[in-house]
Amino acid sequence: MRTGAPERPTRGAMALPWVAVLLLVAACDDAAVTNVADLGGPRPGDGAVEPDAAPSIDGATDDTSPIDSGPVDAGIDGAREASVVDAGADTGPFVPSSPVAPAEAAVASPPVVGWLPDLGEGAVAAAAPPRVLEPCPASWRRVAPAPPDDPVAACDPWPASGEETACVAGSVHLPGGAGCAPVGIACPAGDWPDASAITGTRRYVRAGVAPGGDGTSEATPMSRIADALATPRTGRLVVVIASGTYAETLALGADDVVLVGACAARTRIAGAAGAAGGPSVSVSTGAAAVGLRELTVAGIEATGGAALTLDAVVVDGTTIADGAALLVSGGSLVANGLHVVGGPVGVALRAGATSTIDAAVIEDAGGSGIELRGAGTSLVLSRAALRDTVGAGIDDGGAAGTGGRVEVHELVVERATGAALVAAGDAAVIEGADAIVRDTRAVGTTGGAGLAVERGGRIALDRVRVEQSRAVGVDCTGGSLTLRGALVRDTTPRLDRTDGIGVRASLGCDATLERVVVTRASTAGIRVESEGTTLDATDVVVRDVRTTSSAAVSPALDVRGGTVDGRALVLGNAVGRAVRVLTEPADAAPTTVSLHDVVMSGPSGAASDAPAALEVAVGRVLVERVLLRATTGDGFVATVEPPDAMGASLVLADARLEGGGMGIRSGVRADGVGVVVDLHRVTSIGFQSGITSRGGATAHAEDLVIEGRWGVRAIDQSIVAVSRATVSGYEVAGVLAGDVNSRVTGSDVTVGAPSDGADPGAGIVAVSGGAIDLDRVRVEGARGLGAGAYGIRSSAVLRDVVVEATHLDAMGASASAGGYGGGVVTLVRFAASNGALCGVQVADEGGADLDDGQIRGHPVGACMPAGGFDESRVTDRALYVENDASLSRDARAVPVEPSRGP
Repeated sequence: MRTGAPERPTRGAMALPWVAVLLLVAACDDAAVTNVADLGGPRPGDGAVEPDAAPSIDGATDDTSPIDSGPVDAGIDGAREASVVDAGADTGPFVPSSPVAPAEAAVASPPVVGWLPDLGEGAVAAAAPPRVLEPCPASWRRVAPAPPDDPVAACDPWPASGEETACVAGSVHLPGGAGCAPVGIACPAGDWPDASAITGTRRYVRAGVAPGGDGTSEATPMSRIADALATPRTGRLVVVIASGTYAETLALGADDVVLVGACAARTRIAGAAGAAGGPSVSVSTGAAAVGLRELTVAGIEATGGAALTLDAVVVDGTTIADGAALLVSGGSLVANGLHVVGGPVGVALRAGATSTIDAAVIEDAGGSGIELRGAGTSLVLSRAALRDTVGAGIDDGGAAGTGGRVEVHELVVERATGAALVAAGDAAVIEGADAIVRDTRAVGTTGGAGLAVERGGRIALDRVRVEQSRAVGVDCTGGSLTLRGALVRDTTPRLDRTDGIGVRASLGCDATLERVVVTRASTAGIRVESEGTTLDATDVVVRDVRTTSSAAVSPALDVRGGTVDGRALVLGNAVGRAVRVLTEPADAAPTTVSLHDVVMSGPSGAASDAPAALEVAVGRVLVERVLLRATTGDGFVATVEPPDAMGASLVLADARLEGGGMGIRSGVRADGVGVVVDLHRVTSIGFQSGITSRGGATAHAEDLVIEGRWGVRAIDQSIVAVSRATVSGYEVAGVLAGDVNSRVTGSDVTVGAPSDGADPGAGIVAVSGGAIDLDRVRVEGARGLGAGAYGIRSSAVLRDVVVEATHLDAMGASASAGGYGGGVVTLVRFAASNGALCGVQVADEGGADLDDGQIRGHPVGACMPAGGFDESRVTDRALYVENDASLSRDARAVPVEPSRGP
């Protein structure tokens, strides 16, 4: 027994009967090799080696004495050991060209994701997401991340004790504040405000005093504000108003007027009796400037170019029947310290009005909190909270689609209905930084988005948190969306279980996401729909997609149309898919997706669901520099759905695929007519199949390292073309072609040893009519069969091939090369050595053709059937060297035929 050789049966089991030796001598002449087409297998490579160029092994040149004259074996039938050598010129031993293995540095280049400090084992679990919300505004509180539910630090405008909502009249809890505080200054000890800093003609008013005062001092006040407004004066009029309630409806014309109350909590303009439903203060066309300070006012309306200034004003819109609690049409509004309660709309800006609002709370509106209509209308909103609105928090454009420009800073929108922030129409823009949108409510089966872009609108926000939305966290249906530094989480379906999407771009939306985390969505983390829609995503994490919707598959990234370009992404912990790509409708332009520097932590779900990390149903996808860790199902799948669609293409480059758990199937699978998969520098470990091509698909692969139940597999009339591949640790077969019209072709393939306990563990095999055609091949340590073919029309053609150390399978069978049941194996320029039993084996009307090579160090060089096979096909152009016996016609166990698999 040779040191290091695979298991072998005893010598007695390998003795050759004399008749076999005589037949072998007769077969070993200079006749041409018989064409084997009639046995069901073509003979590619004919003419590659001329007959007179047969190699010589160990210097043997005597073409007249092919039988070794060694000692007689004392085994069965007293058979004499024989060694058969082919005649030819003394050219030295044949050394096949070695396959070119994939360079280790060129395979599976790791993703370059800046915030992933390590891509070794456990890197995905330990990876820190990008900084999305920080730095927090100075007055906001930083909330440290609490993995795994909260992957990033959050910024909260409320103290740890929470927001105070039960403030007394005239007080609110502003974002960034410690608690309830007066709107403006605290109320004075007496009834009068300090208006000394305001220049102008003063008139003093005090509710309940007897009429007749001239208003020139606190001692002689007027009883009505309207009387003070009617006083003749030059320049600005300053109306100083004592604490009290004023049942008046004021109409200001072309005036320069400032109304100053004692404080908002104690000074109220309530509107005249009988004037219910309208504002208590109206500023009409032509007004120069009107200021209101430290007041509560039952509705304010400014139209026709008025310049309105509000300081520490509470607008009570609960008595307004139509319109808005605060309406500004044309002109300008400047508000510092504003509390708006109620109204059909909280604040309405119309017809080109320009406005700046700082330190505001707008709540309980019967419609939108803030509404903009008309080209040129604008709003700068800072340190504001909008909450409990029956409509949107900010509605820019609305159904009419004519909005303006909104700039927000340190904004909180809570419990809005329909959508929290809406930009609708070409002129509608909402932009800014530091915003929180949460708990947006749906209306029956509609609405519920946190941010909504519609019909050409635009939203661009930095450091925004959108959470607890119904249906869609961020929804762009046409127009433009830009989020930089965003957290979108806890998006839930409506009551009818529809939607539940973190971010959606559709209907031609142009979306950009930078430093965005989407977590705990339902149905999809990010969805892209419709021809013409684009998504540009950089430094994006999508994780923990839930199954609370009606969708069976809930991908992290769900692309159904348009174009996606992603860089530095982490996509995972989704249900059924990490990424799904298809095209809807079927006649639309193909969906196009390019992903670079990606980590996919794999899908979850039952093994029967057969999920995949990436499924390309219909579309064109490039994934470059990717690390995949899957838990169930396939890794990357390109398929056709529906079957008559245009097809799919997947290019996968610089990838490392790591399987695990139960139900792992293909590392990469191509499935369907018209499907094309191109693989470059890919490592696949732990999947049942490294590459599977099926259903008429085509896969091109180069620079591969594969470890799995199957290494490379072509079934269901499909093709795999490989170049520079290493396969090891497999269970069934390293390379397999599984049926008629399925082919594996290529070059520079190394098939190492199967996994421990694998059965059968064949190296390279064609079954059920499949075909394999490879150049520069090495098969080492296979179990049962090194290279061969099973079944009629099955063929395996290998050129420049080395097959070493093929072991016995569970049935006690082993062949370095074999053809069975009509299958044909062809080796051209080959060396087969140190197998456990047969160097080459033919059984059950199979076939084999050996051309220009040697079989060395086997118990039996050739295991042949008793008759019906032309032995010259394996002897004329092959050398048998150092085998215990050259030929056996005894029935030998046939290696277990590998299954083609599902």
